[in-house]
Parts: sequence; structure tokens; C-alpha cells
Amino acid sequence: MELAEIVINSQEPIESNVSNSVASKAMKKPRLAEAFSNKDLEKFSQYISMGDDPSDMYDDFRCIYHAVLMTRGCAEYAKKCMECPVVYKKKLAKWSVLYAAKSFDPTMLSLVLPSEYVNEIWCDFSALHYLAAYCSHRNVDDCVLCMDLLLRHNAIPNYADVNNDTPLSCAMKNVLLDNKSKRMVLEKLLEKDPVKNSALRYELLNKFEDLQFPAADMEMSYELPPSKSCCIRDDGCEDKTNEKLFLAIKNHHKKCFDRLLAQGAKYIGKGYSNMQPLEYALICINSYALRILLAKDEVQFEPYYDVFTNLVHCFDRSPHIKVTDFGKCLDVLLKYKCLDINEVDSEGRTIVHLSSHFSDECVLEILKRGCLLAIKSDEGELAVSNIRPNVLNAFFDSLIIRENDTDSWKITMDYSNFQYGPKQDENEYMYMNNFATQMEIVKAIAETETSKQLLEHPLITIFLELKWKQLSGLFYLNFWLYMYFVCACVPYILIKLGNYEKWTHIFCGLTALGVSYLVARECLQLKTNFRKYLREPVNYMEWLMIALVIGLCVRSNFERYTLNFICSLTILLLTVELFQLLGSLPFMSLSLRMHMFQMVLKSFLKNFLFYSIFVAAFSLCFYIMIGRSGEAGDDLNGFTNPPKAFLKSIVMMIGELDAGDLRLNDSFTTALFLGFVFVVTIVLFNLINGSAIHDILEIEKDAKINETQQRVKLLSDNYDNFSTMKIGSFKHFQSPQSDVDDVNVKKLTPKVLRRISIYANKDKKFVAEPEWCMHTNEGKTIYFRSKKDSENIFLDQHTIEDIMQRVSDPHKTEDDVKQMRKELKMVREKLKEIGEALKAKT
Repeated sequence: MELAEIVINSQEPIESNVSNSVASKAMKKPRLAEAFSNKDLEKFSQYISMGDDPSDMYDDFRCIYHAVLMTRGCAEYAKKCMECPVVYKKKLAKWSVLYAAKSFDPTMLSLVLPSEYVNEIWCDFSALHYLAAYCSHRNVDDCVLCMDLLLRHNAIPNYADVNNDTPLSCAMKNVLLDNKSKRMVLEKLLEKDPVKNSALRYELLNKFEDLQFPAADMEMSYELPPSKSCCIRDDGCEDKTNEKLFLAIKNHHKKCFDRLLAQGAKYIGKGYSNMQPLEYALICINSYALRILLAKDEVQFEPYYDVFTNLVHCFDRSPHIKVTDFGKCLDVLLKYKCLDINEVDSEGRTIVHLSSHFSDECVLEILKRGCLLAIKSDEGELAVSNIRPNVLNAFFDSLIIRENDTDSWKITMDYSNFQYGPKQDENEYMYMNNFATQMEIVKAIAETETSKQLLEHPLITIFLELKWKQLSGLFYLNFWLYMYFVCACVPYILIKLGNYEKWTHIFCGLTALGVSYLVARECLQLKTNFRKYLREPVNYMEWLMIALVIGLCVRSNFERYTLNFICSLTILLLTVELFQLLGSLPFMSLSLRMHMFQMVLKSFLKNFLFYSIFVAAFSLCFYIMIGRSGEAGDDLNGFTNPPKAFLKSIVMMIGELDAGDLRLNDSFTTALFLGFVFVVTIVLFNLINGSAIHDILEIEKDAKINETQQRVKLLSDNYDNFSTMKIGSFKHFQSPQSDVDDVNVKKLTPKVLRRISIYANKDKKFVAEPEWCMHTNEGKTIYFRSKKDSENIFLDQHTIEDIMQRVSDPHKTEDDVKQMRKELKMVREKLKEIGEALKAKT
């Protein structure tokens, strides 16, 4: 008997052994499949004798042979298939037991037994698991006979599948069985299952009080060859030694694994299930076996073997594997360079881009191993948009490390995962197009609805404070220059309208200086990122304002109405941009108020456009009943035409009814007016106001997050504009310090935040000191700290308390963790006792 009798989670799909020629065959159903569909045994036999292949596909999921096996009452067809040698030559027999069990036909199952694959697992269950989980009261007799066949051919009834369920627990969960049928299945399984699981035993006794259990010491009472245990020493037969090597890997038996290697077990070449021991160690998440095997020079994965995907999927399908084992496997594979954790697929995606399909523990362990968040897919998508918020929050917590030294107290925030790097291309330094900046990563978090709460994380808030300090000088310079322009332009407009020629030329010159700055600013933004610049409507508004001011300065012979129109429009455009700049200031919650105004404006317009149907309907009714009555009256009160009737109705909507001036000559017109007052003035107007108030309350509920979102938008827009400029005065560009002058670096190289060190200075204030890195045109990376204390930022007590709650202590030992778990367990037990006592009293 071979290893296959021990259940192993094979990753090979059911039809993986079918000939590759199937894919190239026509989509038309083979004649052998047609004969089976028509249940024509004579033609089926004839085609088999003529050499037709039972491994041809019956449908999209099964070959003909497997379709025959899972069809009840088709044993004769199965016998004809077995006459064809390709059935076993191509290893179609590997899944035969499982497919035969699906038929619930004892005759069919007996044809494929005995088999070395009697315990093979696929899609979470083996044949015995399937029978226990999917039999019903209609076919329970045949199901019990099938179970008896499997048990007599060494099927293991007490082995757990990937969901940690045994056939016995599957039978208990089966809702298709009534009590009588379920008892029959349980009694058959209990013939060879001692049920050491106390919880399951209690459940069985609770449901079937008189159920007889076998002796607890008969766990191995069914016939198993001695070689089924990797710990049993034998005569050293080579086949058994190689078989036990796989068992030792699966059981995570380190001593047995070392002993078998010393005895000469083959660790090169394919063994069980056409796998190498190295591949099998990966599937079993055995870090010890991986490390021992990879240490041997002649052992390596095949070139096309997807190490990362197999590791992640096997971990997610094996709930009994601890996350620490998965992390150790990652460390071993990274150490021996068997995988690149930042490797991208054909669409430019890393493994973290697909994190929505993996467990939280798996994604967190991958992130902790240095996975870069800056990598973009070909579609421009960042991984942070797919990572679940709780995972991202835990990962950010792990990047905050407290260093407990005897002389000092220090906290380090690591931003290495936020970095992007250069690639070498014919000795030319260039930044990869598929890498995002650190600011773009934070922007992606802010724009993801489920992750925007992370903007309150200290790792993000301190980063934004630092970026604001870098760009605040540019922002305030632009703000005050624009204020100068406003203070020069508005008086110039008033003087021009008042014909004060004495001051006209003076303020015209001052306004011309302000316009020159605006033109230079807009041209600079257009040069740096013209595509993004052309997509933003606000830039067209600014050019319109510049054109109007230039027209006022250059030409003086406007018509009165044209001059008034240009001046009014210019003042409105000046006010809009000034309002936007004021909303970006980081004090008095101005950015939050600006956000409120924008959201309420959008909400009001959206609601008004919908409800304006009522206003339009009433305005037309007023035009017909009042405006066309033939009575004299001014244009507005008389509803003389539909546009003015609509304008009058909008004014009436806010309560300006002027009922005394309306000509309500009949009862219908009076009822129409009263209906307008109730529906439009009272109901609709208050409904729109209520919707706006609701939006404000929602914004205030997450006021801090919304304010941070506005800060992120401002910083990202400015950073995108300035990050490509070659201007040495900008703070986020800095030539290398004196200690790295010998490195061949471009004159102006963007510096990237590497880490932030937080410590208490002499004044007992908490200081955050950044450390930067830059890339040279030789592909090297240099690290440095700024020599200017002005780049450091001070943290308040609230931020420090938040950091201390999240901080990760690297000096915490495993014993400390065990002690914490022990104390937590004691607390839970005490709470349980208190709960039981309270329940007893009640």
C-alpha cells in the first residue's frame, strides 16, 4: 500500500492529467460521449474497440470516463472504459474513487477498488467525506454499502479534511438525512472511528443517547501497513523510506525528516503525486523542510513553478496551519531568493493587488515582509485600494516600533513600504512609470471609502504634517501674492467705474504686476503637468479672469453695459478663487467649512433640479390663468410670459408670495395658489433644506477625516505639480548633504521619506525628525538626515498617546506573549464563572 492512503491536500485539478490534445480538438461532442448520452451500450462498446479515448471531455468539467463513473447504473459502461489502457496510463484512475462515490452505486464503486487513491482529497473532501455529507434518506442503504466498501479498503474515517471536518462530523451536519438514516450512517462510521473529539462525542450522545462507541484504544484497529507512520523504523527499504519522507513533511516531524534524509531518502526528483519533496514542503507550509532542502545546492524549484501563488492558496485552504508557520515559510523563501515579494504579473499587479481573495493573516504577513505599496498596475491601480482596512491598520501599527534603550526613549516610524525606486536602463537614471509617489499612496487611501478612516492613523497624520511643512512656504507665497492681486484689482475696477483718472494709471500698473504673476503661475503649472491641467475646469476659469483683467487694463473705451458686465464677472471670479485659497488654510477649520459649502451646494442643486418639475408646472399654470387673463399688470407680477412666470415662481418658492398683488379672480386660481404655497413653499423648500442639513451633520460627524481629506487633496495637487520641477529653492528638492557629496547624484534629486524618529528634546517636547533617501543615477540609494532643525515637527500629547496605544515593542519576548495569553485566559474563565453564577441566581 502506498502513501496515497493518507489524505493529502493535492493542488492538482481533477482533469489536470487529461491529454493536452483535448484543448486542440473541436468543440463538437465526441461520438463516444454521444453514445453514452444516448445510453447506447452497443455503439459505446464499438467505439471503445475502435480506439476512441475515454479521456476525451464529456463537458467542460469532466472527461467521459469520469462522467460514466458518477452515473448510477452504468457499471457496464465503466467496464468497457477500463478495457482501454489509457484510463490508467493517463492516471485517470487518480480521481476514480471520488467520482464513483458520487454515483452512490456500490457496484460502480467496487469496480475501482482497491485503489491507492482511496483517501485522495479534492475540492475539500475525499470519497468518504462526500458520502457522509451528501447522502440522503432516499439512498442511505446504498450509501452505507459504499462506506463499507471504502472502510474495508483502508479508507480512514477519522482524518480531517481542509475544513477540519471528519466524515463523522460531516454526517452530523448533513441536513438531508432524517434521524433514522443518520443513525445508520453514524453506526457504520463508528465501526472504525473511536471519536476522541470530546465535543463531537458530546454532540453524538446528546442526539443519540444509546449510540454505541468503540473502544478509545482502537484508533488504528483498521488494517494499515506499518509504513503508514513516518516514526516507525523498518528494514530501510528505499521505497518505504522515500514514502516516509513525504509523511514526515506532511506531519511536520523534524526528527523523522532528519533521520530519513540521513538514511538516504531521495530528495531530488518527483515522488508522490508527481511532486518534488521541495514542492510538497511548500504545499504543507513546512518551513523546516523548506530550509533544509533549499540549503542543498542541487535542490530548487522548477523555473515555471509559481511559488508565491501556491504558498498563499495552500495557506488559505489549510485552517489548521498557524500564521507563524506561513511567515516562517516566507522568510525562508525570501532568504534563498525563491520568490520576489514585489513580482508583478502580466497586468502589472503584485500579490497584494489580489489581496481581496486571501485571508487577513496572509496579507498581513506578506506586507510585513517588505511588500511595496507604491507599485501600480497597468491600469494605474494601487494595492492599498484592495487591502481591507483592518489589515492595513494592523500593518501601519506594525510600522511603529518603540526602542527601549537605557539612556533614551525613542519611537521609529518606518516608511520603507511607501518608497518607490529607480530602475537601470543603459546607465540612464529614470523613475519607473508604474511606481506611485508616497503622496499618491495616501491619496488612494483617502479616496477609498472603506479606508478613509485610516487618515486618523498617526503614521498618516505625521506624514501629512511633514509634507505640509515642506509645501506651506510655497502655498503661503502664492496666497499672499494673490491677495496682493485682489487688493490691487478690486480698487482698480472701482476707480475705472468712477472715472478717477488720477489714480487709474497707478492701480493699473499694480494690477498688471499681479496679472504677470498669475500668467507665470499658470504657465508653470501647464508646463509641469499639462494633461492634468487641461482636465480641470478651474484652470479655464482662471484664464478667463486673467483675460478680463488684461482687457480692463489695455482697453478703456468700453460701452457702459459691457464695462459693467466685465467688472462684475471679474469680481465674481476673483472671489471664487480667493474662497478656494481661504478654504485651504490649516486653521479655523476653514477647509471643513469649504467642504461643507461644496457638498451642500451639490446636494441643493441635485434636489432642486428634480423638484423643479413642480415649480415649472405651477409657473405654467400661473401664466395661463393669470398672465393670459388680459388684465394689465407689470411684467413680473403679471406672469406675462413663461420664463418670467418661472422666475416669479422661484421667488415665491422662498416665501416672497406678494399675495396682495396677485390677481386671483376665480376659485380655481385661488386653489392653484394655495396648492403652490403648500406643495412648493412649505413642503419642497423645507425638504431641500432638510437634505442640506442632513449632509452637514454627516460631514460634522467625520469632521476630522473630512478635513484631512481636503488637506490630502491640496497636498497631492501641489506635490504632483512641483515634484517634476527643477527648481532648487523648493524644499522637497534638496542636493545631497556634505557627507554624501562624493556620490554621483543629479544636481536636484527628489528625496523620499524613509523613516521618522520621535523623541523628547531638552525642553521635554516631542520632536519628529525625518530621515530621507535619494537615488543616484548609478542605481544606488543614499540615506541622510536634514541638518536643519526647521524641518522637524513638534507633536502634541494627543498624538503621542495615540502612538503609544499602537506601538509595537520589538523587545517583547515569546514568554511575555504567553504570559499575556495566560492572564487573558484566566480573565475569561473568571468572567464565565461570574456569568454562570448570575444565571443560576436568576
